[in-house]
Amino acid sequence: MDGFAEEPGPHRIPVIDLHVDAAALDSLQRDLPWSGGRNVKASLLHQGVEHKARFRYRGAVTPSHFLGGKKSFRLSLKGSSPWAPYRKLNVINPKAHNLVNNHMATWVAGTMGVPVPMDEMVFARINGRDIGVMELYEQVDGGFMRHRHLWPDEVPVYKGDFPPITDRTLPKGRTLWADAAHWAYESDADSAVAHERLVRLINALRKDTLPLEAHRDSIAALIDVDAWLRYEAALLVLSTVHIDQYHNQWLVLDPRTQRFLPVLWDALMLFSPPGEPLYHVNDAMSWWLLRVPEWRLQRDRHAYAAMRRLARDGCFARHLDDVVD
Repeated sequence: MDGFAEEPGPHRIPVIDLHVDAAALDSLQRDLPWSGGRNVKASLLHQGVEHKARFRYRGAVTPSHFLGGKKSFRLSLKGSSPWAPYRKLNVINPKAHNLVNNHMATWVAGTMGVPVPMDEMVFARINGRDIGVMELYEQVDGGFMRHRHLWPDEVPVYKGDFPPITDRTLPKGRTLWADAAHWAYESDADSAVAHERLVRLINALRKDTLPLEAHRDSIAALIDVDAWLRYEAALLVLSTVHIDQYHNQWLVLDPRTQRFLPVLWDALMLFSPPGEPLYHVNDAMSWWLLRVPEWRLQRDRHAYAAMRRLARDGCFARHLDDVVD
């Protein structure tokens, strides 16, 4: 949107028109980032229909989420939802100045066969005040496979991220693949089998004196290898450093195979902090997957095919034009 335009045209992206009690909103804003876990009532007006919602700010670890006038938030809609079947929605202040970095990263990974959340660009307005262009994406939970018509019920889902905030201090990161307790369970499905398999997977990723083949076979019995190699290929193509051993990881246990799938989350392609190298062995899982020769070869084949299609054949540039048009 051109800020200097005297009469900008109508929005061509969905508009999130929110109404939140002004006193409740002021109370949340005065106590950011610590108020980020507190929900207040809100209403979402979409095409003349009002939808009841819960609203909260989010993102205590990252200042771009809560500083300035454009703040990231989450909506929870228990009844009707304009974005059905999704009922938990993140509305994020994009971290990159081009606004579409993470949106494009999600699209790239999706074209490579990687499980990704629903993601689209929206224009946000709160209490009649324009907030600006933001990125809306699904909050992953037990409904991930049901939303995609792959399974009728909730499935086990784990979130790998920083520990929740319990007081007015920022939590320290913890190595996700060091302990099953470092993964938060995010589903109403029974967790007994999933937890047992997660413990076994973490044990398989530990360094020991067992031969490589033993680790390969143990890992292959617990993950969807092809899905994970496509995920690793996407990390390579996107050159991201924002998915690592401490945060931004999701595991979905596919009940059809009883194997874990990864979900790409908040990738931020080509977004390395100044002075830091781009690196592609992001955690213990990556380390083991790339040690198995045939797995590394297949990862590289997925990445090469994606680069030919995206760069040489122009698919990335064409889609980017469509997004910003």
